[in-house]
Amino acid sequence: MKFRFDVLGKSFMVQFGDEIFDPGIELQDFTGLGGLEDFLEWVRKKANLWFDNLNARRARSGKVKIVTWTTLKKHLRAKYIPCDYQLEKFIKLTSLSQGTMSASEYTSEFENLRFICDFEETEIEKIARFIRGLDWPIYKKVKSSPSNSFSDVCNLALKFESQPQEEEGENLKCIFQRFGLSQQTQEEEEEVERVVE
Repeated sequence: MKFRFDVLGKSFMVQFGDEIFDPGIELQDFTGLGGLEDFLEWVRKKANLWFDNLNARRARSGKVKIVTWTTLKKHLRAKYIPCDYQLEKFIKLTSLSQGTMSASEYTSEFENLRFICDFEETEIEKIARFIRGLDWPIYKKVKSSPSNSFSDVCNLALKFESQPQEEEGENLKCIFQRFGLSQQTQEEEEEVERVVE
């Protein structure tokens, strides 16, 4: 059974009994040619086709149209993000550390992974996860600085990254303190060796 109708100047054809939904637009494959506006228009058309088709299928099965962002995100994730990809990104998020990235790159990667994973946590949990992954000199300074929001913490990380780093010895001392270890001086090590002998 086929129905054709017009909505806001667009002609739609729905065929019940299978997955066909033709809004009268033939969507071409994206070729990579053209500018940003061409790409965005292609994405809009593809997204509209998918969304209209999804709502048509829901209507056929007696479900209401999607009207909330939460429901839309759930369907978008099911359609476009494979479970194993999301799992891989979640594992990466939970073990993310700054490493060789700049504070800006680390912040961007952190936010991208949180978005992909749709990771819901409180502001405090988000801040703690972010700070935990910072390199030690920046971690120490950000952790000891007052902040009211995740944005504040990100700005502090950028600010402290641009400041000169501490000397190597001071850095090692801080690392030992972070893990609850003591750093023995050369004199203390020699004293321990004399006592043992």
